[in-house]
Amino acid sequence: MLLAYLCFVLLAVPFGALGTFTPDRTVSVLVGVVLVGMVYAPLLSFYVKTPESRRRGWLITLVLCGLVYGGTDFSVFREYFRKKGQDPPIKLIKLLYQFSPGTALELMVDLHETDETLKEQTKQRRDLIGTEEVRFVMDQNTRKRIPAVGVTDALNECFESPHWWVRLYAAEVALQTMDFDKPSVVERLKDDPEPIVREVIQEAVQLGLGPRGW
Repeated sequence: MLLAYLCFVLLAVPFGALGTFTPDRTVSVLVGVVLVGMVYAPLLSFYVKTPESRRRGWLITLVLCGLVYGGTDFSVFREYFRKKGQDPPIKLIKLLYQFSPGTALELMVDLHETDETLKEQTKQRRDLIGTEEVRFVMDQNTRKRIPAVGVTDALNECFESPHWWVRLYAAEVALQTMDFDKPSVVERLKDDPEPIVREVIQEAVQLGLGPRGW
């Protein structure tokens, strides 16, 4: 499996450079998946025996190609699914949120939110909380890391959002933060009405509430 990913990296860099000359970045990603897959697919089939792991491997390939060919802001996914008028597949959404919760949130907000004021408010909360992890600062009295000013209130607002893509961001960004109180996240979202949010919480519990992400 490690050899398969090393081959992906070796192929993705040169083809990524070629992809910058392609006007349609969606085409670049699809071409990249095919080219990388010429080597990646046989290795994936040889080293990974279960269908579920193979599907996850291909999803990871798609995400990595999207980042190499389309930019780390997920803009290539935004353009593609906006044209289709639908959300990305659930498993792809989960991978995007694991890779970068804040960037994935921006993608979903742009796909769903039509009110520019609400869209900007959500992005402002994201900027305050953090894109990859919850923003912590050092408390000068206790010498311990604590959430930055305003972060706790903004995160609570995200936990209580009526939109699942905002609650999923809150869950992932908290679970990916080493010093965050993860049991409190589980308690708040274990009975969430959205299946994908419950899945993320259940996976965190199964992993012993260790840090998620890549």
